[in-house]
Amino acid sequence: MRGIGDRYLLLFLIPFLFQNVGRAQSSPAANIDFDRVPWRLLSFKANSSFGNLETDVQLTVVQAGEIAELLIASPQYRAAQASGSGTVSIRVRSNADPLLGSREELKTQSWFNPENIAALQRVRVRRGKQSWQKSYRFTQGGVYRVRKKPADEHEQGMTPDQWTSVQKAFYEYNGKDSECPVIMEPNGLLYLASAIDVERQQFPLSICVFNKKQLHRLKISGGPDQALEVDYLEKAQGTDTRIRKRIDAVKLSFEPSPLIPPDIEPETFSFLGLKGNFDIFLDKASGIPIQISGGSSSFGDVDILLHSAKINARRTPASLSQP
Repeated sequence: MRGIGDRYLLLFLIPFLFQNVGRAQSSPAANIDFDRVPWRLLSFKANSSFGNLETDVQLTVVQAGEIAELLIASPQYRAAQASGSGTVSIRVRSNADPLLGSREELKTQSWFNPENIAALQRVRVRRGKQSWQKSYRFTQGGVYRVRKKPADEHEQGMTPDQWTSVQKAFYEYNGKDSECPVIMEPNGLLYLASAIDVERQQFPLSICVFNKKQLHRLKISGGPDQALEVDYLEKAQGTDTRIRKRIDAVKLSFEPSPLIPPDIEPETFSFLGLKGNFDIFLDKASGIPIQISGGSSSFGDVDILLHSAKINARRTPASLSQP
């Protein structure tokens, strides 16, 4: 990973990555810096009258020589390739315990290139009343998906690689060349929120994100600062510190809209269990995401609050790769 940090600021200042929603004129690039992301593990909790939700997010860097073994092959188009400088990985584990319905666990791991946040692959595993694994491989022309499910009750207790009910599909992009020079996946949005210099950034921004079966354009708007109460455990360099205070928070609002032909039924965009529009609140001083708000089919309108955060001892890509 030596040398990767020296190139991050330059590589992230790519003029075509983020553009204003109005297409008549390109805006300056988003002011993004990998070293600005202060966290490597976040734990969120939401408690409501409709149930409880817990979400853990872990950020690491995969060495350049290891990523090839993790990526599946695609039978169509040229698959997105990892850069030589290493690959960012985000793991998300969510446990939902709704008042009505069954408890479910969803694990997702995503990989993307650090230079432009372009998605390489996403793997989602769901355990509960319905169990499945869905692997999404990103290519130049669309996303190749392999879905695995238990074929019977005997396979229900097995690992996903032992499931024998397999279905394959390919989802073509629409308008990629003209509207989406870079395509992300949902987990990268939390990383992106921390990497933006909100003080210098011009809003709104427009990015393209592939969700489950469709490509979406997300409009990102920056709202006014607001005071929020926080209460979480900060873990850094072997020391745990309770952070309980009022902070100035920056609000980033995300508004998705599907990029599909008019005769196709649009899917609902989802992010960490939230559906449709959502907001991410950042501690203005540290850049740590401290609250995620939106609507959920199981929990209604919900605020997902930061419960604990593991902070980088050194805010560099190399430090993120440490366990």
